[in-house]
Amino acid sequence: MRRGTRPHSDLRLEHRAVLCREGSNLVPLRSEVRVNQYRMPRLLICVALLGVCASAGVCAAAAKGPDHGAFCGAFTCIALQDEPSVQPIISWWRAPFTPRAAPPSAAYYRIQLRDRLGSEWLLLYVPKHRTMRIWQREGSQYTGAAGPYWRRVPASAVLALRGITRQLMPLRAPTAWPKILRRR
Repeated sequence: MRRGTRPHSDLRLEHRAVLCREGSNLVPLRSEVRVNQYRMPRLLICVALLGVCASAGVCAAAAKGPDHGAFCGAFTCIALQDEPSVQPIISWWRAPFTPRAAPPSAAYYRIQLRDRLGSEWLLLYVPKHRTMRIWQREGSQYTGAAGPYWRRVPASAVLALRGITRQLMPLRAPTAWPKILRRR
């Protein structure tokens, strides 16, 4: 092997043939074989792949949705400090749904969620009617603002939310649901 060359695993053989017809047979008119060597440094490939993987990981982490917030009742709030504490509230959001009309006035809880990029979700949870009002404020770089809209909360999420609501006294039923949710 010549000095400075790569092992044959980096070599590629190319065979080209130009055929012509002689009667009913095809015969090669011209044939050539070339050897190409690829000398791209493996370190450059590794660095490029590492960069792509790192940026994909950041995008995936940012696109997950809310990862902290507060679940509030009439007098106190429970801090939702990390993604696992937010999951019971949002785990069902990706399921298909039909928007609902606002439920009749009833006691409710106020939930404020945020993500690392600054997007904010303001929610009203009405356990009596198993409904939630969702409003994504100012939107995210991926979806933009969404809502407000009401949707039914599935039974599996009601059970998870009950664990949080047991610790709080709900807000009193409003005379009418607010058109705009303000930060608390």
